[in-house]
Amino acid sequence: MNNIKKLLVSVALLGTTSFAAAADQNLGAIAVGTMKSFSSATPAGASFLDTIYFSLTSQGTTSAGVGTLNYTVAGTSILGIDNLSLALYDSANVQRGNGLDFTINSLSAGDYYLKVQGLTTGLQGGYYAGSIKVSPVPEPGTMGMMATGLMLMAMVMYRRRDAS
Repeated sequence: MNNIKKLLVSVALLGTTSFAAAADQNLGAIAVGTMKSFSSATPAGASFLDTIYFSLTSQGTTSAGVGTLNYTVAGTSILGIDNLSLALYDSANVQRGNGLDFTINSLSAGDYYLKVQGLTTGLQGGYYAGSIKVSPVPEPGTMGMMATGLMLMAMVMYRRRDAS
């Protein structure tokens, strides 16, 4: 009888507390010029901290973003997430960026991970989706060529003005 009481108290305590859910995903290698997506569904009343691992094959401008699907019927939240956040860390656990949508110029090749966290508020939990895209970084020679072209155009305009 005493064991049954302990079991019932344990079940009651578990039922009244929210539980944390964690999901790890591995996107693998991301090459320049590609985009990869990630998503997760989390049970109702749960706080979560998901980790998404990936590696960059070469240096690139990296953009990441995440959003949530909020679904309400007759004023009742069916799917929802509050306090959604996204942060990017390198392999040395140094935060490189954060926000629901951000871009980092010239992120070096290497291993990285994203942390997505929030609290589900819907009766059926919550759902989020995000993506990470790596674009080429303009080469220094391209910037120098553009600066030279602008200087030449300025000289031509200056000479035309002097000629008139």
